[in-house]
Amino acid sequence: WRITQCMANEHPMYYSTGSACDVKVEFEDWESKYTPGSWDASGLYETMEECCIAEFWFDIDGCLGDSPRDTTFEFSFDIAQLHEPTNCQDADIFANAIGVGIDNVLGGTSTAEVQSVGCATISRNYDTGNPECGGCISGTFIGDYDGRAVNLGDATGIVTTISGIITTTSTTCSDAACFEELINSAIDKFSTSVTDESLTD
Repeated sequence: WRITQCMANEHPMYYSTGSACDVKVEFEDWESKYTPGSWDASGLYETMEECCIAEFWFDIDGCLGDSPRDTTFEFSFDIAQLHEPTNCQDADIFANAIGVGIDNVLGGTSTAEVQSVGCATISRNYDTGNPECGGCISGTFIGDYDGRAVNLGDATGIVTTISGIITTTSTTCSDAACFEELINSAIDKFSTSVTDESLTD
């Protein structure tokens, strides 16, 4: 369950503040939506709508109006001298490390979810909270190397494509123009960090 708990805390989730639903990435190590058994569920949700329906069923519209709004956009870029992962565990490590780097560039209002590293894809099983891998590493899983050794050979000339989504959240934006400004700011920061290579420093 410790792996499940760790993985469940690596992406933004909504929770009740008592008066509305808010979102964050960092949780205490006991907080996990996916801890086995309903008796110790901590009330974390994938979307604001889920949170409002479950926690504020008596005033869903009020909850939605008082909670942060978010929007997402896709990204893709290439990293030189990076081998593609050979198993799910390494794909997850790569994706998390790159995601943290992007989050640090974007600041507190945006979070990244890396969904593919080269030919390997990573998604989340929302029933269990565990990462699931596909593409060229389909069939491998967290904690299982499946006999495939990590590629530590010379990566000269190797280029690996990273792709995913970035979610931008705001407690003040209420119209498209405001969100467009936030998105453009996030894209500028992200693009600059890729171009000047500060993202991978």
